[in-house]
Amino acid sequence: MIKVQNRGLVMAISLAVVMAVSSCAAWTGEQGSPTPASTQPGATLNYETITIAEVGLSFDAPANWERLDGMLAWSPSDVGQPRVGMQWKDIQPPMEMEAAMLPQNSVTLEAEPVELSWGQGRCYTIEVYAAAAQSGGKETTPQILAVESHVLIAVTTNGGRRVFDLYASARNAEELLSLQPVLERMWTSASLSH
Repeated sequence: MIKVQNRGLVMAISLAVVMAVSSCAAWTGEQGSPTPASTQPGATLNYETITIAEVGLSFDAPANWERLDGMLAWSPSDVGQPRVGMQWKDIQPPMEMEAAMLPQNSVTLEAEPVELSWGQGRCYTIEVYAAAAQSGGKETTPQILAVESHVLIAVTTNGGRRVFDLYASARNAEELLSLQPVLERMWTSASLSH
């Protein structure tokens, strides 16, 4: 997390993002129905099931979006933003899942509990900031790099915990809002076989 000198400005920006982005609990849609692609008006988004045998996780991902090189991430754009994705990490106590998975230099705007048949966790809406720069000996207001939603789900493993992070990342709140049905499809379709 970052320290912010101009808290009033950040709070105003944060409030605007929270108002523009619905909480995870409100992301309900009809399962199995096509979802409009966020960046192509009138386009229909199809899904494919992705299975990560190494960790036993399966979930639906956008079939007609570009898969980003070296990542479990998909984007409707070849520049990689906006995007949805999945990552995981094994952690040991006392490490918390938020510290392990959420980006550095971020501020949490909202957190809601989520529960699946195989694990429980939280959905976070965050702003990710560039590091504060120095200008004339003063710190400048940090620039927002992205607005993101992360669904963190923890499961117990051999002596520790494995945290799964299904996420959406966008340049602004409006773009993130358009990704929410895709992220919802990913996390509600997720199943664990181990």
